[in-house]
This record gives sequence, structure tokens and C-alpha cells, in this order.
Amino acid sequence: MLHISVTQVSLDEGPFYAALRGSDHRFRAEGIGFVFSPGFRSAAVGDQEYSFTDKQAQVIEALYDAWRSGNLRLHQTEIQGKADTSQRVGQLFGDNPAYGVLIKYEGSGYYWLDL
Repeated sequence: MLHISVTQVSLDEGPFYAALRGSDHRFRAEGIGFVFSPGFRSAAVGDQEYSFTDKQAQVIEALYDAWRSGNLRLHQTEIQGKADTSQRVGQLFGDNPAYGVLIKYEGSGYYWLDL
């Protein structure tokens, strides 16, 4: 609901969030935007669903843990250590549709989840 007065405008966001959430139970735990399966082998982000191999899931978990702790980005070498792999993130994800959409990166070797 929109509230307008002479000095301010405010918006009650609750009904909008409820409409976006709908009846899909997957979005109850993490809010309206995303939910990860136990083990991070799948994710629902907005209206997109992704699935991951075991190594990809380890990368997603590392990036999610970083996001939750407030460290929004992880360097390639940190990710490789956490996922116990010598492959670069781009090699691990290949043509996975989450790469570049859910998993963002920059040229200096940092990656993050776009949540």
C-alpha cells in the first residue's frame, strides 16, 4: 500500500513480497529471491533453476558462505582451495547457465554470487 502525506511518501512492501513469493514453498526459507538445496547441488534463483555437479556445488557453497559472512567476493585461488581443485571456475562451470548469471566474475580473478 502507498502512503502519501505532505512531508513524505512511504510504501508498505509486504503485499509486494507476498505476491512475488506466491505459493511456492521453496522461497519461504531464504525469502523471495533464492534457495539452495542441501549440499548445494541445485538452486532456485528468482524464476531460474540451476543444477550443479559435485565440484560445482563446492564452489557454490564457498561463494555462498562468503556472501553470508559479508565477504562478497572470493579470489580464484581461495575458491580452488575450498573446492579442492586445480581447475579454474570458468573451466568447472563450462556451459552451465549459472555461470555469468548467478556466478559473476571480473578480470582480476574475483568471483561472487549475484543474489
